[in-house]
Amino acid sequence: MTNFTDFLVEAYLTEGGKAIKGTASVTQIQARNLIPGLLKHVSSTLGLKSTHVKLIGSAGKKPTDDDLSGDIDLAVQVSPDSVEKALVDLAYDKKSHRSFKGLNVYSFAHPVEDQIVQVDLMPVNNIDYAAWSFQAHENDLKQGYKGAHRNEVMFAVAKHATPKNPNERYFYDLSRGLMVGKQSTIKGKKGQDLKGKKTTDKRVLTDDPDEVTAILFGKHIRAAHLNHFDGVWKALTNSKFPYADKQSEIFKQIKTGIVGKKLKLPEVLA
Repeated sequence: MTNFTDFLVEAYLTEGGKAIKGTASVTQIQARNLIPGLLKHVSSTLGLKSTHVKLIGSAGKKPTDDDLSGDIDLAVQVSPDSVEKALVDLAYDKKSHRSFKGLNVYSFAHPVEDQIVQVDLMPVNNIDYAAWSFQAHENDLKQGYKGAHRNEVMFAVAKHATPKNPNERYFYDLSRGLMVGKQSTIKGKKGQDLKGKKTTDKRVLTDDPDEVTAILFGKHIRAAHLNHFDGVWKALTNSKFPYADKQSEIFKQIKTGIVGKKLKLPEVLA
């Protein structure tokens, strides 16, 4: 299953959670005009290189100019504390901002024409990994898909992929990378085995997109092949997919995840 924190973050970003009162949605034209200046504002306020601030949401990418985006999502390679301290300077009026530490999302209001829009910042350790894992690809948006469609494939493959240590399992984390943890059977009060597993010693194995890709889909697949749903589906159904014996279970989990999030069901899963 999806990591619960990832589920909440993904839901928040996908649905465009409104944290700041009085903010409005923006058209794709407005977003495209706004984003370059916004990136400079965030990088200069946080004292970051321009390469350490990246757009991760769908704002400015949707297929029709009049399509609306509820907010603008950015990843920043800096500590959460630094972002929280800078919110007052990031907000256009020094006060329209909120922190969601549990979600690792920090919001502030920014002017666009005669209104204000909500900007959500997500502090990460590796900006390149976050830009890859959270991306909303134009190919998906044109088909009515969201980044969450692609992520459901990644979550499912990670769950059913088999590490060299049979007592471990992989976890695909949107913010941190591919993780691995020890698994053991849950014991009852009398020492009897119960249904389910518990995970301990969870740690990041790698946050390099190409290494994540090689582990989950095979060395013949590169991260650039997995930028959108069609790409991950093609890799999953490739004859060289290393966990072909788990495909039926993976398909089932993907469909369950997409339906559970009330997203459009791709024809390949219908």
